[in-house]
Amino acid sequence: MSSHHFVKEGQEPALLILDADLTDAVASLLEWAPLVIVSSEALPNVLLWGIKIDIIIHHQDALLGETELLLKDHGPVSYLNCKERSEAFETTLMYLTETGQSTLNVVTSNTGPLFEQSHPFSQSILITIFEGCWKSSVITAGVYEKWLPERTILKVYQDEALDSIELDGLSGSGPEYEAESSGMVAIKSRRPFLVSEQFC
Repeated sequence: MSSHHFVKEGQEPALLILDADLTDAVASLLEWAPLVIVSSEALPNVLLWGIKIDIIIHHQDALLGETELLLKDHGPVSYLNCKERSEAFETTLMYLTETGQSTLNVVTSNTGPLFEQSHPFSQSILITIFEGCWKSSVITAGVYEKWLPERTILKVYQDEALDSIELDGLSGSGPEYEAESSGMVAIKSRRPFLVSEQFC
């Protein structure tokens, strides 16, 4: 961490790795020495990265003994248990809420299901999801505003029809929208929505 950054202990974004794909984005997230949480499915590949793992999300279908064997030379690791693989994200959010963590970055190969699961927690935890070359943010404040170059593509998702979304500086029929010119764009909605930006 560079000397001009002053972050309170415990306030660095936690990192949840649901799928082990070491992209440049993931490498940059790891530079902040975050709390690293890994699903048991991703663990074998994540161990190859040589990073410190703090918590394993372990579900009942996985063999705990095999997981512990993989981690025998890794140092102290905590475990969070869940019944199904699909509950790893929600289990992490419940844990972070209980421990007062306010920011979470997620690495996954399937953003869609995570948006709905994030709803009960999105007022208290700032959630950013990385899938391939797409970075998605859960917007709960009702407004997304950003300066974008002309023809930049955004993907916008809601649980219901997109007809309640108001656009400024963007055109398209959804879920993909394009910046009409270089400048500020805005997306407004009364309901939470997910905005995905391409970054690589």
